[in-house]
Amino acid sequence: LAVCNGSTTTLSNPTGATGGTWTSSNTAVGTVSSSGVVTSLSPGTTTITYVLGSPCGGTNASAVVTVNALPAAIGGASSTCLGTGVTLTDATSGGTWSSSVGGVATINSTSGAVTTVSPGTTTITYSLNNGCTNATKVFTVNPNPASIGGVPVVCVNATTNLTNATSGGIWSSSNIGVATI
Repeated sequence: LAVCNGSTTTLSNPTGATGGTWTSSNTAVGTVSSSGVVTSLSPGTTTITYVLGSPCGGTNASAVVTVNALPAAIGGASSTCLGTGVTLTDATSGGTWSSSVGGVATINSTSGAVTTVSPGTTTITYSLNNGCTNATKVFTVNPNPASIGGVPVVCVNATTNLTNATSGGIWSSSNIGVATI
């Protein structure tokens, strides 16, 4: 039986009788309640045993529980502009990348390279081959600003007004020795 770290699973009484006791051989990996609920605490293996005392002569049943590791947090940007790619990372190797909305952004399943498709939001997920998925990142693809409007030619010591239909941007000049904005 395998579970992901931080999750619980419920084991059933194998004999159908009442009055037995549940135990864990490695409580650093997982503990078990009196009702058979196993709580995983760290990656590793523990044997969960159900012991039924008298009148059945101390019979018992056991199950090996493997607690699998979760992936680390996803690293990298949470947003980019349309047409600009980024690569996301995860410190836990061997996993697979996916995007919840391929119409917004796709992601290479092995490299983590994001390709933008359209403005919007998607959830990027990194899943380990052991079935454990806990690493997600909400990723936003921002629209590009509209084209700059206005007259792009001006005489020395004169001004011209440039416009942009997209609000909230910041204007800059690549050569302030020629023109400032």
